This record gives sequence, structure tokens and C-alpha cells, in this order.
Amino acid sequence: MDWETALSAGIRFTFIKAGGASNYGSYADPQFERNSAECAALSIPAGYYWYFYPTIDPVAQADYFWNLVEGKPRNLPLVLDLENSTDVSPKKLTNRAGAFTKRLFELSAQYPMLYSRSTFLHENTVYADFWSQMDLWIARYTVKRKPWTNPGDPSIVTPPYWDDWLFWQYSNGGNGLGPDYGAESKSIDLNYFNGDELAFSLYAGLVPEEIQVGIIPIETVEILATVLNIRSLPDENSNDLGNLLKGCVLPVTETQGDWKRIEGWIHGEYTKKA
Repeated sequence: MDWETALSAGIRFTFIKAGGASNYGSYADPQFERNSAECAALSIPAGYYWYFYPTIDPVAQADYFWNLVEGKPRNLPLVLDLENSTDVSPKKLTNRAGAFTKRLFELSAQYPMLYSRSTFLHENTVYADFWSQMDLWIARYTVKRKPWTNPGDPSIVTPPYWDDWLFWQYSNGGNGLGPDYGAESKSIDLNYFNGDELAFSLYAGLVPEEIQVGIIPIETVEILATVLNIRSLPDENSNDLGNLLKGCVLPVTETQGDWKRIEGWIHGEYTKKA
């Protein structure tokens, strides 16, 4: 990847492959160190993903992944890339993905995000409690406006354990856009974030320039609602400035009654102290 070209093409974030596993065991991606260093130098918000292989010890995979990414600069979650079953039963695959997830939580104090396809999840996994702890990065290659719930969409494209998505990989092989974004390959994976620029900045911990100087936070809160509106004034009828997603942690600079000021105003009923 030529990351300067990618940045000039307008990318806002990236997910970098840190490594994965195969029949031969765990491995680091040969471009990981270079990619992570160059994105950090160019201030491109990045997350790191791990290609999971079900027949290799899941705890050992999580340990290997963490050893690669610990201390690396990142703004986005670590990711469990789950798209290979290797003929393991759905129950066993789910248990092994759960072991990987729980081990990574022990190491990083955060649950990873899940990358997968809806059809894969339906056919190769079963329900488990840990799915609800993971945000979803869904893959579906389509020109439709949403990854699911479009008119005419079959039920199989709606994932089994999520009501919404955080990232959507909407295009990959065959798009011919690789060179436009600095890739050596003809094609490139392209993704959307489920929110506007402000929501992404807050999610990724990118503080807008206009509130970097002269404002001292009085508290820090975590968003409890799935989606929370940001208002221009401490009034539910004032202008809607965008949305925050559940789990966002952000500083509060002022309060008025039940309202809390961030960039705009949010209702404190849907927050807790972080």
C-alpha cells in the first residue's frame, strides 16, 4: 500500500491485517509493521485484524495477536476475522471464537469487533452470550444502500445476533479501484462507518480542533443508548447535529439540568460516568 495515495484519495480510516493462523500455526502479516508505522505517521485512524483459524488453539492465537499489536498506535478496535470454518461444527467454532474473544478481552480490557458475513454466521455458528459484547463489521458486496433490510433482500443477509452494524465492507474483488487508493492489486476492500464525521471522530477518539484548547472537562461519560442524538442546544427540539453510538466515551464540559455538553448537547439519562 502507498498510504499517501490512499490519504489523498480521501480515506478516513483503515483496518490493517496484523496476522492470522493456518495449518502451520500463527503468523504475522509481512506488511504489518510497515503498514501500521506509515498509517501512524500519516495520522490515519487504524484498527488491526486477525484471520482466525478454528483448528489452531484459540487462546494461543489471541496471545500471538496481542503480542503483535500491543503498544502499536490505533484508534479503532482489534478485530476477529471469522470467515473460515475448516469443517468444524457450528458449536465448536462458536466455542473457539468465544475462547479467542475472552482471552483478548483479558489481555486488552476490550472486546474485539467481529468481521464476518451474514451467511457464514447463519451456517457456521450458534448463539452465545459473547456475541452481544462485540460490535459488528459486516461484509456484503452490493451497491444497495444498506447491508441488509433493503427491499427484496433475502433473510439470509440479515445476521443472526445483531440488529445493527458499525462498519460495512461493501466492495472488494473486481472493483478495479486498487490503484486509486494506492494498492498494488487491481481491487481493494472498501468500507463504510455507520455514522457521520462527528460520530466517527468521537468513536475514534479524534478531538475536533475547536475543542482542543481552553476547555477543561468536568467529567467523562459513556453512552448507554444504542444511538444517541447530539443536539445544538440543551433541548430535544433543537437542531440534530448527528449521532453517538453505544460505548462511546467522551468528556463533558458543562451541564444544564439533565443535559450534558460535549461538542453539542446530549441527554444525561442515556449516559453513565466512565
